[in-house]
Amino acid sequence: MPFTAGIILFKKLDFDSKIILLVVLGGIIPQVLSNKFLHTLTFQNITYNLYIPFEFSCYALLFHKKYTFPKLKLIYKLTLLFFSLLSLFLLLHNNISTLFLNQWVILNNIIQLIWVGMYLIQVYLNDDLQFEADQPFFWFLIAIICYASCTTVFYSLWYIVLSNAFTKYRFVEIIHHLFNISLYFLFFVGILKNKIVKNTDGRISK
Repeated sequence: MPFTAGIILFKKLDFDSKIILLVVLGGIIPQVLSNKFLHTLTFQNITYNLYIPFEFSCYALLFHKKYTFPKLKLIYKLTLLFFSLLSLFLLLHNNISTLFLNQWVILNNIIQLIWVGMYLIQVYLNDDLQFEADQPFFWFLIAIICYASCTTVFYSLWYIVLSNAFTKYRFVEIIHHLFNISLYFLFFVGILKNKIVKNTDGRISK
């Protein structure tokens, strides 16, 4: 849905929406191709692992110019450095073709939640900052909050999920799938918000 809407409305998309479309395009490889067409464990491990820094980079671009307070900008830069250093450590000590790095996913999503929290703090402190439901970024932020929080918990239990003892708790996987669906649905809603454009005189056209 967000992929189709993004392609159709591409010329009308703002910067944030184009970044989200890029996230969706990147997600096609591990979530669609590796599961449906190239169903090998090695390919799945590689694509899912490489998608993590790709997604992180996209969201880093999304939040890059969102912070106006110097302290928030500094924290943002520190999170980039922290992620880069830990990523290097994980890559040097693991083989991405034989092991899915759930720690990398957790780190990625925790930092996303930090960025969201920082932005919401800025909204609270800055009365001039507009953050309303008619803006695509509003829906993207909700999507990230819901999905990143669920994913952090889910992948913290990753090795328990893989164990045989977990079979009677498979509903937890279903819950994660539902949050995954909600992520793309909220992306879809946010992209559709680009259909409404405000003219210079304040009127709204479609």
